[in-house]
Amino acid sequence: MWTGEEILQILESEGIKRGTSVYIYNLGMITQNVNNIKKYFDGWNILYSMKANPNIDILKRIFQLGVGIDAASKNEVLLAKKVGFEKEKIFYSSPGKTYRDLEECHDKCTIIVDSMNEILRLSKIGKLQDKKIKVGVRVNITNDYMTGNAFEVMGGVTSKFGISIEEFKNATEIYSDHPNIEIIGLHVYFGSQILNKDILVNNLILIAEFANLFCKEIKLEFVNFGGGFGIPYKYNDEKLDIQYIGKNEKLKYAIGNLQRNGIRCNLELGRYLVGNAGIYITSVEDIKVSYDKKYVILASGFNGFFRPIFTKEFHIIEKCDSKIDECESITLVGNLCTPMDQYYEDIVFPKLDIGDWIWFHNAGAYGYTMCLLEFISHDKPLEIIISGDEQWDI
Repeated sequence: MWTGEEILQILESEGIKRGTSVYIYNLGMITQNVNNIKKYFDGWNILYSMKANPNIDILKRIFQLGVGIDAASKNEVLLAKKVGFEKEKIFYSSPGKTYRDLEECHDKCTIIVDSMNEILRLSKIGKLQDKKIKVGVRVNITNDYMTGNAFEVMGGVTSKFGISIEEFKNATEIYSDHPNIEIIGLHVYFGSQILNKDILVNNLILIAEFANLFCKEIKLEFVNFGGGFGIPYKYNDEKLDIQYIGKNEKLKYAIGNLQRNGIRCNLELGRYLVGNAGIYITSVEDIKVSYDKKYVILASGFNGFFRPIFTKEFHIIEKCDSKIDECESITLVGNLCTPMDQYYEDIVFPKLDIGDWIWFHNAGAYGYTMCLLEFISHDKPLEIIISGDEQWDI
C-alpha cells in the first residue's frame, strides 16, 4: 500500500512545492488489479469503464493489458481510438446519444443503444450510408435486490438507463422492420460500488440467465456484464472477495452455456481497476478557530477533489509525515469562496500544522475529471504517473 514517506519522496523528486495539489497514479497496481480479475474470471473478457479515469497513461497501460473499453461519450470513443484500441474492443454505452454522436462513432466502436429512438437514428444512418450497423442493446431487467445495495442504482428498477423489458419487445419489432440494424449484443448494468459479494453473484447470474433466454430469439455475439464491483473507502469496509464471485458454480454454469454458444462474456469494471491505484495529495494552508470550531483549510477544495464532497462518501485521509501527534477535532475544508467547500465536519484527526501534507486514499477513480476544475480559476491539480511494477499489497 501507499506510505506517507513514499509520497513525500515522490513530491520532493518532482519538485512539488506546498500549495500545489497532486494526483499520483501507480500503474503497477492497475496491472495487479487486472491480473487478479483475470485469475478468478477465467474465460471472461474485461472492459474498462473509461469514465472512472481517462488519463492517457492509464489508458495506455489498460491497452497493453489487453483490456477493452466501455466508453460513455463520443470523445471517449475517439480517445480510445487514438490510444490504439480496435473497434471490436470499444463499446459506447450511455443515455442520450445525439444523432451526431451516432453518426461519428458507429464505425469506430460498437454502439450500445439505450433507447428505441437510438435504434431509429442508427437505422436512418445505415440507410443513408447503405450499410448494416451492428449494435448492442442495453436492457433494464428487473432486480429486486438492487435497492439499497449499490451506491448508484442504474438498473433493476425504474431508471433513465436502458430499455425496459416491455419496451424492448417493441424494439425487437422495430429491429425486424429495419434491415440496416443488426442486434448482436446485450448490455446490463445494475449499479456501482457494490461490496456485497452475494448481491454481485446474483446480478451476474441474473444477466447470464436473461442472455441465455434472449439468445434463443436473436443470435448474440457478446454480453456486457456491468460489474459495479466496489472498493473499501471507509475504515470498516471489507475488501471484496472476487474469488468467491468468479468461482461461484452457478455463475460458471450460466456463463458456460453462453460461451458454448460462442458468445463473448465481457465484465465491465471501472473503479475496481483504478480506484486504489490513485491518491490525492494537498497541503494545509491555514488554520483558524471560529466559535470554538477549528477549521483546517487546504490548498484546494472541490476544484481539486470533488468526489467526497459531491457523493458524501468518506475517503480515508492521512498525514504524510510519520509523526505521532495528539488528536483533536477539526473541520476539514477547501480554500474556495463558498461554504459548500467542506470535506469532513468535526472529525478526530492527528494535530495538523500549516505546511503539512495530507493525502486521500482511493482517488484513482472519479478524481481529476470529476472536479469543477474551472471554478474560481485556481490552479488545477497536477497528475503524476509512477510505474510501480513491483508487487503491492492490495
